[in-house]
Amino acid sequence: MRNSNKDMISKTPPRRGFFEPAFSQRFAIIKPHMLKNVFLFYGENTFGLQQEIKRWQEEFEKKYGDLNIEIIENEETAERITASLESSPFLSEKRLIIVKNFMENADAKEQEKLGKRLEKIADTTVAVFYEEKGPDKRTSLYRKFKENTQLKEFTLPTPLQIDQFLKTQVIKRNLRIQPKEIKFLLDRVGPDLWTLDNEIQKLSSYCKNRAATEQDIEALCKENISTSVFKMTDALSEKNAKRAIELLHILAENGEETLMIFAMIVRHFRMLLLLSDLKKNATPERDLFNEMKKYDAKMHPYAVQIATRQAKNFTHEALKNAYDTLADLDIKFKNGDIQETEGDRNQSMMALERFILNHSR
Repeated sequence: MRNSNKDMISKTPPRRGFFEPAFSQRFAIIKPHMLKNVFLFYGENTFGLQQEIKRWQEEFEKKYGDLNIEIIENEETAERITASLESSPFLSEKRLIIVKNFMENADAKEQEKLGKRLEKIADTTVAVFYEEKGPDKRTSLYRKFKENTQLKEFTLPTPLQIDQFLKTQVIKRNLRIQPKEIKFLLDRVGPDLWTLDNEIQKLSSYCKNRAATEQDIEALCKENISTSVFKMTDALSEKNAKRAIELLHILAENGEETLMIFAMIVRHFRMLLLLSDLKKNATPERDLFNEMKKYDAKMHPYAVQIATRQAKNFTHEALKNAYDTLADLDIKFKNGDIQETEGDRNQSMMALERFILNHSR
């Protein structure tokens, strides 16, 4: 009997209405003074954000056709944008104007100009602004958006949302795969949605009508440096120096630079030490991610979840000692006490091996 995705997936997610955002997110209640046809999308989850923009385009095109869809990218001046926003549709009831990264590219003067014209947007225009890097919330234009339009922040997905994303993409890409292999894929490539979607597509094309195996994933999907460092740290916590050194050499053989590996190890142990500090101060587990974001704006919920589990395998003193050792190594790298030349990184690799041996006893 063939394996089936039905063992893993309950049902295909239902379709949504045109103004209903993806990922079960909703806009705040619309107040009477707010513009009902102007939206601002932003956030670190660029995959979810761009998929939502794509969906809006598709739904608009089904209802009104494609003649009245205009995409304005990386514009630095307000004039062209306001001219489009205030224009009437051509042979249709509505126009869809999508403005990408204006707040990132425009100076304060141009942003102020646009803010003054927002209320003059034609009722026949649906305007969607989106910012991939997130807007500066101190600007007058952002405050204007917040007071008068509908905002939606696309935050990084939680581990539970990543699981749902994987199930959805597996169905969409027609990939036959079991839960064990899905976890193996996630552990190997990490939580970035763009990467996960790309790897699922590759596996689907490669495996065709058979189920994907761990061997397929190993053959096709490059291991992410962060996930390798997580595994190396697991080996350290288990006092398995041999396995930790093996993982170090796999990273080097895969072309990762020694200094990049070192930087990732430093970042990881800093995260473990911070989590240990937070737990010592009785910080509730539900608040750990928000606290960690204060120290590292690029922190991912999935990484915090895995690191929280890992931190429990070390004493606070062991983590502090490891981090102090890494700080000393950092000085030696910068002072040139540890040499590395093109084609010869014996000294730097030996330094990292000694770190592993000293902290896996």
